[in-house]
Amino acid sequence: MKASKLLRVGDQLEIKKGKSLIRVRVSALLKKRIGPKDVSQFKEEYIVEAEPTVRTAATKSSAQGRPTKRQRRLMESFLNEVERNTQL
Repeated sequence: MKASKLLRVGDQLEIKKGKSLIRVRVSALLKKRIGPKDVSQFKEEYIVEAEPTVRTAATKSSAQGRPTKRQRRLMESFLNEVERNTQL
């Protein structure tokens, strides 16, 4: 729905917020702007789809960005070991 479209009572909007889908139904119209605390009186909100946003250490990818000091030292020791074995 475009921002310039006029809303009527009973209209439903679908809003994507991250990975969840929120459905909002307009229950009343306003003459003036109001604060965010009072908005809940004029809308009905339903979360249609929601995925858990739990992030654990297992989901963190260690292949991105620069290696840590520990990872770099492990790589250097491995490469030094491989280099010593190929010289023999």
